[in-house]
Amino acid sequence: MPLLQDGMFLDGIINSAVSRNLAYDTGHFWHLEYSKTIALFYNDNPPMAFGMQAIFFKLFGDHLFVERLYSLMMFILCAGFILLIWKKIFRNDSDMAQLAWFPILLWFITPVVGWSYTNNMLENTMAVFDLAAVYVIIVALEQNRNLILCHLLAGIFIFLAFLSKGPVGLFPIITPLVYCLIFKNCSNWKSIFYTLILIVIPISITAMFIMFNDEAKTFFSIYYNNQILKSIEGKREVTEGKNLYIIIKMLKEFIPVLAISLLLFITIKAKRYSLPKDEQFSKEILFFLLIGLSGSLPIVISPKQAGYYLITAIPFLILSISILSGRFVLLLQKNSNVNTRSYRIFKMITLVLLFGSLIFSIMQIGKPRRDKDILNDMKEFNKIIPKNTTITFCPDVYMEDWKAHAYFIRYSRISLENKEQCAYYLTPKNCTNSIMDNYEKMDLDTKAYDLYKHK
Repeated sequence: MPLLQDGMFLDGIINSAVSRNLAYDTGHFWHLEYSKTIALFYNDNPPMAFGMQAIFFKLFGDHLFVERLYSLMMFILCAGFILLIWKKIFRNDSDMAQLAWFPILLWFITPVVGWSYTNNMLENTMAVFDLAAVYVIIVALEQNRNLILCHLLAGIFIFLAFLSKGPVGLFPIITPLVYCLIFKNCSNWKSIFYTLILIVIPISITAMFIMFNDEAKTFFSIYYNNQILKSIEGKREVTEGKNLYIIIKMLKEFIPVLAISLLLFITIKAKRYSLPKDEQFSKEILFFLLIGLSGSLPIVISPKQAGYYLITAIPFLILSISILSGRFVLLLQKNSNVNTRSYRIFKMITLVLLFGSLIFSIMQIGKPRRDKDILNDMKEFNKIIPKNTTITFCPDVYMEDWKAHAYFIRYSRISLENKEQCAYYLTPKNCTNSIMDNYEKMDLDTKAYDLYKHK
């Protein structure tokens, strides 16, 4: 199980380092800190997810499993909201309601989902709030009561999604419009009114912070100019392939899910079961499809794209696909004989594979799944270099080797400096620099870096 293995994607290490620093009074909510030498004021992302993860560090201490535990909690919450949304949509259809496990399964096997949760991405937290917002809106519109109160609550969830990763979390704002347009259980004017509530709430809360909190005002100003504006202008990281990248990535991510759906359809056809009418569940399918597309298609116009940006939209796209192929699962369930030999063999194979997977996962606990050489070196360095110190890092790679910065901050609370001659000097293997004349190499069993001590 990757959650139990060491090593993460660069962004995930940075996220955990910033959260840990916040937990131990290095910086504060509106003034996050990453390193003493790089990003003393970390403003690349809003502070909500860091603040929540910092609580876990306060509760469980500074251990390497804490960010994994936090990611696991976000995974469980997302799965819970997927289940609640499914149960609410099919509250009058007991057969479909019992299939709540199906969308969770399809969501789980989508490759980028597992990758994101094992790498501590901020999108994990944002997805929780977006799912919560959509669920509250559905509850209000389905039951036709407490409409204003529920939309006020949903607006707060949308604000928290924005405060977790930025404007990409605002897409649930369109939910009332889409719901009323498709299910036609409320007037157009009411749907517009509810949508306005969802727009006004995040704007109002943000405005209040800016007006009454100088630190929040400073943060939002810097975040807007350095992150949002530059991203729109293409002055931040630019994805090769641009617009086509996210579309191709989306199609690739859904290959396992679509393959299962196709297999179910082929099985139904082969057994000659009568399919349900095409219009059955068509409204629910379209509803979740539009919500999912509203959270993914806007990424197409951005010059900065990545597969994990889809994390918040994927649950809704999965719900749409699950409703479509869930009809096939119901047919197979109703026509399956659990007493047949083939079914018993299938059950036995499934149990063996499940048990084997569990044993294999247990065997991987503690083993690094990436950056093995760096992790090996960190164990050696931690025996010598005191925590909460600064060491000199080779100037030639100082602004290139971001993993070194991230691992030293997260694992040892050590900041890397490229100018001053500190007590220790770190350099990649086989690197030479004139500054090294003042240092002597230490005899350590390292793979990626060499460590020198000042003479």
